[in-house]
Amino acid sequence: MLGPKIRRHLSNVVYVPFVSVQRSRQLAPADRVLELASGFSDHRGTVRELRCSDTALARIAAAFRAAERDGERDRPPELEVRGLWAEWLELHYLPLRRMLRDGDLASMHGLLENLHRDPMSTGVGGTVDDLNRVPAPFAGAYYRALWCHYRDLLEAVRPAWDDVAGPVVGNPRGVLLDGRLIQIETLRHAHHATQMLELLDGVDDARILEIGGGLGGQAYQCLSLAKGRLGTYTIIDLPEVAALASYCLIAVLGEAAVRLYGEATSADDPPAVEVLPTWCISSRLDGSADLVFNAHSFSEMDGASAGYYLHHVERVSRRFFFHINHETRFRYRSSDGTPSVNRVGSEMRPDPETFVLASRRPQTFSRPENRANTGFAYLYGRRDSALRDRALRSWPGLTSTTGLRILFLASSAERYGSDRALLELVTALDRFGHVVAVVLPHEGPLADALTNVGVESFVAPLAVVERSMNAKQLARLASSLRHPSVGLLAQVQRFAPDIVYSNTSHVIDGPAVARALAVPHVWHLREIERVPDAARHLYGRWLARTSDRVFPISDAVRQAYFQEQRPDVTVVPDGVDLAGYTVEAWSPPEAFGPSRPLRLLSLGRISPWKGQIVAIRAVISLLDEGRPAHLRVVGGALTKADRTYRDHLLDVAGPHPNIQIEDEVADPRPLYRWCDVLVHSSVQPEPFGRVIVEAMASGRAVVASDLGGPREIVSDCVDGRLVAPDRPDDLAQVLRSFSRSPAALAALASAAGERAHRFSVEATAQAVHVLLSDVAATRK
Repeated sequence: MLGPKIRRHLSNVVYVPFVSVQRSRQLAPADRVLELASGFSDHRGTVRELRCSDTALARIAAAFRAAERDGERDRPPELEVRGLWAEWLELHYLPLRRMLRDGDLASMHGLLENLHRDPMSTGVGGTVDDLNRVPAPFAGAYYRALWCHYRDLLEAVRPAWDDVAGPVVGNPRGVLLDGRLIQIETLRHAHHATQMLELLDGVDDARILEIGGGLGGQAYQCLSLAKGRLGTYTIIDLPEVAALASYCLIAVLGEAAVRLYGEATSADDPPAVEVLPTWCISSRLDGSADLVFNAHSFSEMDGASAGYYLHHVERVSRRFFFHINHETRFRYRSSDGTPSVNRVGSEMRPDPETFVLASRRPQTFSRPENRANTGFAYLYGRRDSALRDRALRSWPGLTSTTGLRILFLASSAERYGSDRALLELVTALDRFGHVVAVVLPHEGPLADALTNVGVESFVAPLAVVERSMNAKQLARLASSLRHPSVGLLAQVQRFAPDIVYSNTSHVIDGPAVARALAVPHVWHLREIERVPDAARHLYGRWLARTSDRVFPISDAVRQAYFQEQRPDVTVVPDGVDLAGYTVEAWSPPEAFGPSRPLRLLSLGRISPWKGQIVAIRAVISLLDEGRPAHLRVVGGALTKADRTYRDHLLDVAGPHPNIQIEDEVADPRPLYRWCDVLVHSSVQPEPFGRVIVEAMASGRAVVASDLGGPREIVSDCVDGRLVAPDRPDDLAQVLRSFSRSPAALAALASAAGERAHRFSVEATAQAVHVLLSDVAATRK
């Protein structure tokens, strides 16, 4: 499989040139010969060039030094620079740092007057690589096609744009048009500025706060096009990038218009713009910004940093939160080995009790080389109908989703594996523009969780297969196979779904509901029923016959129900929101002993087929040998048989204080952090093994029974161990090896953390999105 760097290189040398040539052929004749040479020439020393004075440079250097000094004291741990930007700062910003620290004005002039063509402008709106993204023969076609596309997008919201210009600061590249130098980023910034100013129309002294302001291009377009209608525009950014923005904005707006960090300001004469380091977000007053804006940097930064910003966005924003970010998950490892995971755009959701999502749509501006980074623009407003209505009026035609309306039918409203998988899946599907609603059979924790992530849910009479059912319930099931209940149908008709999606095979209303609405139906098959094989195969044929597609969560589930490969049956492994299970720093002791025993965790529903007794007997063997071990068995007992089994476990474990039986927990993450090893000892095939992925994603080793879904997750002796099911002695032998060799255990744990990345909820959502889109298109 090709690595990401190779795929990106091939895209730039094959795909992007091909697309550029195709797009350039579709341009109007005048656009095909758009003159680039003059706009790409060296503008230094020309009449168009704007520069900063020595006084301004001295201010910029002083502000940077003050930020470096105060940052040691004031910057919270969450804002430590990690991931992509930590790499870029070391690669591109060392010369600038030295000049700013030394106050070397002459060198600063030389560097900043050419900053658009220096590598340090990468990622902040510079034009350093506008012609270097594709092979030279295709560069002109690439730039013309992209520039004209961006121009057309701007004209769609601003038909007359002769007041839009890109100031010639830092030797940028662009197209010279009627004496104006128009960069590609100028067109994007003007488009977003037009949208923001429409939102703030009629707001006196409106204030915008931008997190990650780059070179200040967005701030300049907002201030320029507002023509005096805005209050102070605030930029929050890294001190190095803030220095670049300060240079550009002072050059074009004048020294008096820009306030830098550490400088005093007067309430009687507020600046047009202020440029501040990252931690100053915490000192902004509640409700001090009418609109908070971010473009493309939340999803590029460490998840802890993005979460810190989101907390303060909720507090600072008085009216709107507008952000544009991609959905690609990045994982980095810093020089000291610390892992870093970003937050994707759909995870930057403010508190739903305070903010409402007014608009969500695919990002308007996207370069062909970034096609893999699916991005969306999100507009949130405070829960005020007037604000939401203004948002809808300001962006006509852009508020409707391009996705499907998907109605999920849930068999439970609890917090078990299928419920948590459903919650994370519907949240992740948001990135594709789908509108989702969930029907629940009763109230429960899942309803609250769905509300917290902004997903609509309602309770309706669903026919759910239970483990023990009376005659009335069985009659209800039989009726639901033919016709949905009147109460259920009335509620789902109001949602008007495009697809009905049964989350498990235990809720059987889906086929009848889909028939009544004349829409497709799909099953998400999450179970392996404990019945004879022939009965399962018969049930599998019924599932396939009553749906457009079936999604088993593992190949083990597929084989349990279907004897042969079928085109309408596609395995979609369950995904886990890995951002919630960041690999924890874990290092074993030099040796396990009485004060630090081997910590073992068995997590999941307590039931005979889950085989907790196997884990208990294996640990008793270790304890009888004098090996220090501590086992916690955590889970709920649902049925009478489960509760009888739990009593048996308590009897067996009773004489051993180092074996504890505990009730289920709402959040298992502290348990993963506590343990050294997750023990998954099922004696019958597990459909998937979600807790295995969660433990691996937390950087913990796993030992699991060698059957069912776990063997599709764990590679034996590589990132975990597999043992024969229902063999306490075999399990004890593996645990004994862990006890003897903490270093080997640590190696497995490290590999487990890497393996878990293959089971992300983003990958599951991507697969479901593609399959549902295909189902919908086929039905049309």
